[in-house]
Amino acid sequence: MPSFRSALAIAALPAVLLVGCSKTDTASTTTTTAAPSCNSDVATLKKSLADLTSINVIKEGTTALNKQIDTVKTDLATVKASAKSSASAQIDTLDSSITNLKTAIDDAGSGGLSVTSAANIVKAVTETGTAGKALVTELDAACK
Repeated sequence: MPSFRSALAIAALPAVLLVGCSKTDTASTTTTTAAPSCNSDVATLKKSLADLTSINVIKEGTTALNKQIDTVKTDLATVKASAKSSASAQIDTLDSSITNLKTAIDDAGSGGLSVTSAANIVKAVTETGTAGKALVTELDAACK
């Protein structure tokens, strides 16, 4: 059974991700036709990142987190294809952050979370949130 500290750290995951992947209202009366596929793909990625932030790891477990990470990776691959070379550095950074997050989860194992493994997951989630926010910001500008 996880210790109180690890449970507290995992409970903080959604808040950490919300900071990293906050949504902004991008409604506008200006119509653009530059990259409708890119815009749609970025919106889908934003949603999958937001869904990642809503997972309660204590209740749903790391399996739910891994499943949503897979969704984010799929959406990221779609964005990478539609955005072409736009934001390639940010795409690579997010991809690397997702890999690090999966590694942190895998390293925690199925025997319960230690304080160290929970801290590693929180750190990886924070990095993923930061990388996701940077990518979405860059693509919001590039896809218009």
